[in-house]
Amino acid sequence: TNFSAPIRRAFDILEKSTLGGRSSMCQKAIMFMTDGQVNSYNEYKFMRSKAAEFDTFVFTYALGAGADTFKLKRMACENRGVFYAVPDGGDLAGIMSSYYAYFAYG
Repeated sequence: TNFSAPIRRAFDILEKSTLGGRSSMCQKAIMFMTDGQVNSYNEYKFMRSKAAEFDTFVFTYALGAGADTFKLKRMACENRGVFYAVPDGGDLAGIMSSYYAYFAYG
C-alpha cells in the first residue's frame, strides 16, 4: 500500500484551499485509512512539518486484521490526532464519526 502519495495529495489540497481562501480556517483534519501493509514509509518528518504548517490534525484508521497499525499509530500520535483500529466487520461509520468529539472536548 502506498501511503506517501495520498498523504502528499491531502496536504496539497489543504495548502491550495488555505492559500485560496476556500477554507473556514477553523479546524483542519486529515482522516487516513487503510486495510493494507505499507512497504516503506519514512516521511514522518514531512508529515509533521506540513501538519504544523497548516495546523492540521491527523486521524488514522486501520481497517481489519491485515492493516499496518504501527505506522498508523505513529502518524496519528505525531500529528495531534488519534489512531483507531477497526476490526473486521466493525462499525466503521460509528468509529469515524466519533472524531468530532476530539474537537468538541478541545
